[in-house]
Formats: sequence, structure tokens, C-alpha cells
Amino acid sequence: MSKTLVSEMGLNSEVAHQPLRPQNFEEKIVWYGIIGTYVMYFTGTQYLAVPILAWVLFLYILNKLFLHPSSKEGDSSIFIPVGVWIWMLSTVVIGVTIVAAYYDRGYGLTSIIKALVNSFARKWMLLLIFPLVGCLDIRPKIIYRAVCILACQSLALLPIILLLRAAGFEAPFYANSLLARIGGLGDLFYSVYLYTEGEQRLIMFAPWAPALALIANVHLWIAYSESNKVLKWTSIVTCAILIQMSESRLGTLMLVSLPFVRYFSINILKPRAQVTLALVSFAAGLFSFQAKKLFEDFKANFRGQRSDSSRVRDILESMSAERAKDYPIWGHGFLLPEGPQIVAEMPIGSHHTWYGMLYAHGIVGFVALFIALAYTAAELFVRAQFCQIAQTALMIMFVLIAFSFGENLEGLSYLYWPGLVLFGIALKQP
Repeated sequence: MSKTLVSEMGLNSEVAHQPLRPQNFEEKIVWYGIIGTYVMYFTGTQYLAVPILAWVLFLYILNKLFLHPSSKEGDSSIFIPVGVWIWMLSTVVIGVTIVAAYYDRGYGLTSIIKALVNSFARKWMLLLIFPLVGCLDIRPKIIYRAVCILACQSLALLPIILLLRAAGFEAPFYANSLLARIGGLGDLFYSVYLYTEGEQRLIMFAPWAPALALIANVHLWIAYSESNKVLKWTSIVTCAILIQMSESRLGTLMLVSLPFVRYFSINILKPRAQVTLALVSFAAGLFSFQAKKLFEDFKANFRGQRSDSSRVRDILESMSAERAKDYPIWGHGFLLPEGPQIVAEMPIGSHHTWYGMLYAHGIVGFVALFIALAYTAAELFVRAQFCQIAQTALMIMFVLIAFSFGENLEGLSYLYWPGLVLFGIALKQP
């Protein structure tokens, strides 16, 4: 081995053990936004703080694009790839559906402005802003490391939370009622629960248990790309524990199945993966009856684990599809705060992104979101054959697609936003 190679290896080893720190404004916002998650959560400010953080970065991007564009050779400029433009266009279309729906139903300008602030600016715009933020000069390893630090914080808090739960302390522990009156949507998003009442499923910094499973699955695959092995595996194990203790059926299914999905997704061009898929396809055809029976048994068992929850979700989906027929093009424009008693007062259009889109934003909004997700998934799939960052982003996309059938993605965008930033970083790679 040459002296040059040895010296380079030694230098890389030293660099690898140096503390990782943000180097510019955008990295600092992302870094402290992630590692400060529990600070925001325990003060009841998370639901408002993350959108504010997003809008600060959005104004920063506009400033760089239009007021201080890069002029000198070698200066960093913002390159916005096609995939991010599609997210931007789709999000704007959804904003148009809100205005059109309110106008179509005879609401005044004040109601339209309130809807744009509460629904569009705080939820949907995050799906536009954070992929755009990924086009800034942000190193993906900053996000990997910050997410691992957040996972270590969760691990440190876990014994305390379990002790509180065992001691019978009732949730919520704290509610920022003043901020709830200002921000709207009730106390749920401004309260510190940590675990649910009754069943005592783990919540941590999410508003409900399945949302924790979603964010833990996203964070698990972000942590998978961390270079520090101790941090990486500590974070992965922690995320797996959070998923299990959230008792989310879909979360557990993603935890078990995505490693296999990842293998075939990133090795599809390699002969061994193609041969394996061919053998699996042949076996599936040969034992199709047994496979169908096995799938039906699994589905029945999956739904039977929480039969009441499955029943409520089925009714919600049916009611959302039926009510969507009233305003098929633009939708109703919003979800009512509470639904009828038959669905445990859950809002019609909730617990399912696609039925929610048809109900609240009509066919136009449904198609806009579908195009954005489908195009991004297809491009990430192609890029994942050659790019490690795209592999991470693709796994996050799989998580979001899966959870879109059990949650409203726009309402939880303030939780999984680091994954959205990685979308932008992956899509801008050469």
C-alpha cells in the first residue's frame, strides 16, 4: 500500500472523528430544527414553530434567487430540478382548489384568507418549501447526524416515560392553551402527551401513536445512512423500539418489509436480484392459491388486531367517498373539526390521504398530489440504482406512500420534514 494512500486514509479517519457542525445559515436552521424537536414539543410550540422555520427558509431562498443572485464564478447558486418544480406546481394547484372550493360554496374573502393561512400555509406549503430547501447548500450528512442525535434523545427519555406510565401519571402533562387559541385546531397539537391515555401507546413528540410510527420509520432510514456506526445502529434500534411501542400495525409492517423492498429496489439492474425476482414470480404462480389464502389470512389478522379501529376507518372512507360527490371538482375545501358519533367524532376525510383529497380538494387536488408522488417515486427509483442519497429518499417515499392510506400526509408534514429536504437533495444530484 502506498504512503499516499495510507496518509489519505489517516486523514479521512481523522475527519470522520471530528464533530460534525453546520457551516451555513440553511444548515444551522435544519440542524437546530431537528435536534431541537423536543424543546419545541415540551413547550407546546412544535406545530407552529416548524412552519415558521419553513417560511424563514423560504424567504431566504427568495432572497437568494431574486435579490442576491449568484454572480461571481464559483459562487453557489440554487439549481431547482424538475422533480421539485412538480412539487411546487402540484402544491399551488391544491391551493387553487381551496380558493375555488370556498368561492364555489359562497364563503367570503375573510374565510378564504383564514383557510389559506391555516390549511395551505401551515400544511401544504411545507410539501413545497422543504424539497426546495434541499436545493440549497445542505450536506445530507448534517440531516443524518441530527436525526441520530434526536433518536438518542428519545432513547434517553424512554426510561423516564416508561416510569411515568407505570406510575399512572395521566396525559397530557402540559398544554399550551394560549398558543392553541392563537394557532387553532384545539389543544391536541399544543399538548405534551408522550403516551396515550387508556391503552398507553407510545406517542413521544407526535400527536398520536400511528404518527410516531410514521416518523420513526422515516428517521430509521435516514439514520441508516449515518457514517458513525455506533450512532447509526443506536438510532436504528431506537426507532424500531418506538415503532413497536407505538403499536401501529402499519408501522410494524413497514419495519419488517422495507429491508426486502430496499434490496430489490436498489439492485434491480443486478443479475442476482433479477434471478431472485424471477424465482419468486415463478413460485407465486405455482402456489398462487396458497399465496392468496395466506394473504387473506394475513389481511384478516391485520384488521382483527384492532377491529374497532378498522371499522371506524372503513366507515370514514365510505363517508368521505360519498360526501366527495357533492363537490367532485374542487372538493369541500376543508375537513370539519369533528365527525359524527358513528366514527368516534373523527373528521370526515381524515385517516386517509386519498379519500381526504377527494373530500377536501376534489379530483383536481387528488390528481395534483398523485402526480407529485408518482413522479418523485419514479425518478428516485431510477436514481437509486446509482446514488446513495436517492436510496435513502426512495425508502422515505415508500414510507409516505404506505402511510398515505392510513394518515393525512399534509397534516403530519411538520413531523417528517427532514425527509422532504432529502427529496430535494436527492433530486438535484447530477
